[in-house]
Amino acid sequence: MSSEFLWDDMDIVRYSRADGLVEVEDPVVRETSLRIFVNDREIVALQSLLNEVKELAVGFLYTECVINDPSAIRDIEFREGLHAVVVKTGEDIPSTNIPTVRSVTSGCGAGVSFVDPLQSQLFRKVESVSTLKAEAVQGLMRGLLKASKLFQETGGVHIAALSDGEELIHISEDIGRHNCIDKIVGWMHLNPEKIPGRKIILSSGRLSSDIVAKSVRGDVEYVISHSAPTRGAVQLAREFGITLIGFARGNRFNIYSNEERITT
Repeated sequence: MSSEFLWDDMDIVRYSRADGLVEVEDPVVRETSLRIFVNDREIVALQSLLNEVKELAVGFLYTECVINDPSAIRDIEFREGLHAVVVKTGEDIPSTNIPTVRSVTSGCGAGVSFVDPLQSQLFRKVESVSTLKAEAVQGLMRGLLKASKLFQETGGVHIAALSDGEELIHISEDIGRHNCIDKIVGWMHLNPEKIPGRKIILSSGRLSSDIVAKSVRGDVEYVISHSAPTRGAVQLAREFGITLIGFARGNRFNIYSNEERITT
């Protein structure tokens, strides 16, 4: 999607000690309300960046357990004039899976998820005997932080990436860190032939429990962030078998769960 849909150049006033107050033009990321429908029933309105909208819709619906069989999706249509994605599926969706229509902002408050992963039979422990070298963690995070031109231009987005431990396979950007993870999970479901054997998600954002829950639904083995985890995220990662890494900066990082997968 063209950058004209992702940011606007706006007139602002910038201060510096050297130049004082100066009028300049500055790129500001564009926030959009994206409506998601399943079989013509509106599910949610997400405040998001207007790119990878089909991936976002599929990822959100799957990680929030509205749908459980992405292979049953028959069609995905983006209705640009309405800022809406309509997902058609042959899956029988119980009414208990469909929440009351709500709007989810790009903020970091509680209540983003519709489900409690600790009490849901749809969340399975990640089983993996893979390992990852410590130096690979550092290299992948450096690559993530350099990968987004949009972040470099605006500073107004989060970044996430799917990796196999050797390279960044797919990169997603959004104003919301949750949306980034949903885009990665949605991309995997729409591109099953490209899913690596070892699944690693890298993120620029804080790791809360709902980020880990989405990663569990995506059957991801490693979640690595430049930022910090919450206590709930650590507990969830330990229970569901995810290797959780935070503060991946420079030549150091912290391992909060399943440290046996990291080798030197």
